[in-house]
Amino acid sequence: MGIKNKVIGIILVIVVLVLGYSIYTQRTSFFSQEKEPLLPTQTPPTSFDPVALGLTAEEAEVLQRSGQDTSSEEKRLYFELVQSIAQSAPYLDVSKCVIVQPVVFRVRQGESFSVRNDDTIEHTISLLAGEQFTVPAEGTIDVSPDFQEGPGVYGYRCDTVSSDVGLFLVSE
Repeated sequence: MGIKNKVIGIILVIVVLVLGYSIYTQRTSFFSQEKEPLLPTQTPPTSFDPVALGLTAEEAEVLQRSGQDTSSEEKRLYFELVQSIAQSAPYLDVSKCVIVQPVVFRVRQGESFSVRNDDTIEHTISLLAGEQFTVPAEGTIDVSPDFQEGPGVYGYRCDTVSSDVGLFLVSE
């Protein structure tokens, strides 16, 4: 029985070494991997928090005031503010959906433009006139919205966000 016990002992040592090595390598690879930070959910905040959304004071103001009924003087001042922060860009980036870049996108009436989504899920842009565009995950589409009232400021929403996430400044 001496040889049989030695063989069993050797087999047990090998099994323990293999299991120990497996556990060690799994644990080492787990702790050495760079962890991606947890991303906030893409559900809209319960209250409009411009700092959390990374907005400038002017961007926050134009988004909060869009669509409000105001006097003609307030409308003029609002339009001037929108014009001052409007940006032309190669594309509208809707990847975050809660807030887009640029916040005020300058477009020309009747011309198409690109909308880009680097997110892993598709996003749907909705104009208040009912027009919608779905941008596939990790994709870009060209759109040509029908800005029915001509040049001006148009708000739009993304997915289920209940307030404007951005504005179009439409010129002739």
